[in-house]
Amino acid sequence: MTMLSFPSMPDPVNRKAETGHDIPRKSEQLIDRLDWNLLRTFIAIAHEGNITRAASSLRLTQSAVSQALRRLEKQIGYALIVRHGSRFTLSSHGEKVLRLASDIYGSIKAISNEIESGTEEVGGHIRLLTLSSIESVTYDTFLANFHERFPRISLEIICIRSEDILSSLQKKTANIGIGLCPRPLPRIGRSLIMEQSYGLYCGRPHRFFGKSDISLRELAQENFVRSEADRIDGLLSNITIFRNEMDFSGWISGTSYSIQEITRMIVANYGIGCLPEHIAQPWVDAGRLWRLPPASGITTSGIFLLWNRDGRYSNSERIFLEQFQNHLQASPSAPEGRPEITTAANTGQTKTGQTKSYPLQNMLK
Repeated sequence: MTMLSFPSMPDPVNRKAETGHDIPRKSEQLIDRLDWNLLRTFIAIAHEGNITRAASSLRLTQSAVSQALRRLEKQIGYALIVRHGSRFTLSSHGEKVLRLASDIYGSIKAISNEIESGTEEVGGHIRLLTLSSIESVTYDTFLANFHERFPRISLEIICIRSEDILSSLQKKTANIGIGLCPRPLPRIGRSLIMEQSYGLYCGRPHRFFGKSDISLRELAQENFVRSEADRIDGLLSNITIFRNEMDFSGWISGTSYSIQEITRMIVANYGIGCLPEHIAQPWVDAGRLWRLPPASGITTSGIFLLWNRDGRYSNSERIFLEQFQNHLQASPSAPEGRPEITTAANTGQTKTGQTKSYPLQNMLK
């Protein structure tokens, strides 16, 4: 007799294991072990486009940032960047992770908002991106008054380039900044804090030091030290335009993002260069820099309070912006006591054509 064979029935005890219910899925494993700090580091890497700059912005070593990237890639299971020599681009998975990580960052900030909004005494933390070497009585007075009124709000000031401040605001990795912003940008609000004028200078070893009868034509072939923002598409493009109009043809002998380092190179006679007058004046008084023509200066540039109007603000950030805005409106350093608010969605024109400002709650909507 032929015996019929049937597939063996699974043991009911093991049925869940066979269907995978007792075996953690990859997504569940990722949720359990994924470290938010790795995502935060990846956001910085993606936005800076450079491991070294990301390490600087996070105040970490380059090795620590590289290791964090490798750990994140291992946990997710995919390469997040594609290297091209010393440069890299985000992989398709990297683009997805960046988008989702930015959303997570916004959600975490929303938690902070909810917690702070329910407290009776205002406390919290403000992360402020700013240019270095800002000398403004208006700004200093505001910080002192704000701290006296809200002593439980801590302040972290991070000095970076204006281009990076604007980039961080546009990408919503920061909410508040202080820096250059010569042109209106979509969804970025700005209020003028101060105007700074730029002059042309040389160091003591330079052949023109101490001379007062110099023409612009004589300067045209001198070596030049410039800021990285001094380019035709940069935030100090007016300086580039000046050099082009005056037919300056000298060699660019030094560049830096740092005003301090530009000053250092001019003092060391790498070439002539443009500096904010308030930065250069102590060096002039000390006999280490000499003011060159034109006597009227080269250009002026505004230093602005900047914010993203679509950002998710904590209660302490909202108070900071509101208080700063009120302080600037009352400050004599702003034109007619009213700082410029130039985002299209939060400005209007009066019948006389003057820019008018709106309350902070409208700016942030």
